[in-house]
Amino acid sequence: MKNHHVQVVAPEVAEAIRRQLEADGFRLGGAPYAAFEAIGSDVRVTYYGKRGKLLIQGTGTEGLLLRLSDLLPAAPDAAAGAGERVLAAAGKNADAAVNEPTIGSDESGKGDYFGSLVVAACLIKPADVAWLRRLGVRDSKEATRHTIMTAEGIILARLPTAVVEHEPEEYGRLHAETKNVNAILGRAHARVIAELLDRGGCRRAIVDRFGGEHYVRDALGERARGLRLRQVPRAEANPAVAAASFLARARFLRSLDRLSDEVGVDLPPGAAPVVEKAARKVVAVGGQALLSRVAKMHFKTTRRVLR
Repeated sequence: MKNHHVQVVAPEVAEAIRRQLEADGFRLGGAPYAAFEAIGSDVRVTYYGKRGKLLIQGTGTEGLLLRLSDLLPAAPDAAAGAGERVLAAAGKNADAAVNEPTIGSDESGKGDYFGSLVVAACLIKPADVAWLRRLGVRDSKEATRHTIMTAEGIILARLPTAVVEHEPEEYGRLHAETKNVNAILGRAHARVIAELLDRGGCRRAIVDRFGGEHYVRDALGERARGLRLRQVPRAEANPAVAAASFLARARFLRSLDRLSDEVGVDLPPGAAPVVEKAARKVVAVGGQALLSRVAKMHFKTTRRVLR
């Protein structure tokens, strides 16, 4: 978790931040050589007016940066962190660049034994890139749960989004019908992309690669006509896909929490030995029927825990 942030800002920006912090109940005071200092319960903000340096310190740094995202300009320096470095890659290849309205689509839960399969899409414009950068949006696998869950609500409130969640039992029925995870994913990606296409103004979509591009294009049918659809590896370098990855991961993590509460067993993500141990606990509580409510039953883990 990020607990330190340094950024150069103009005096008028610093004043807007000071007023916001005061309204939020921060205790204002002075510090040596500082124009102002604001102290919260878990974070301290100091602004050095002569050099224009804004210093944020404490365990609440990430949350405060999200809170101030509309006030802070994009920070190009190294202190801005990994999220900015990933999104900065947008200028280095065509698939990562956002110079027109772009739909990004990603999934979460595909390789996890427990929990839902979630596919999410997000529609962004070029003007949204700097804002997402400040929000810390990047590949969700590189972000903390706190960052993902906090950013999710902000993204949902500000950008056009679409999410499809297949809970384990529904996922099981779909897999029994298709015997093909890529076909399930293709339909889900097509569904969220189509929902955003219906809002108009976008003819470009980037999808994180999971199989042949035809899975998504065929599922889109006539909607794919005129759509510049690209399915690429490590697509989270594109800010639209990175935002979608946050949405998908947040919904997946909540599915784990919900299902854990329902069965009374802590259900971890992934497919490691600790997952098999949890699966055995679920079977001990309610047998195969209960396991099918929380797990993707076609995984090899199922055969090992039921034998």
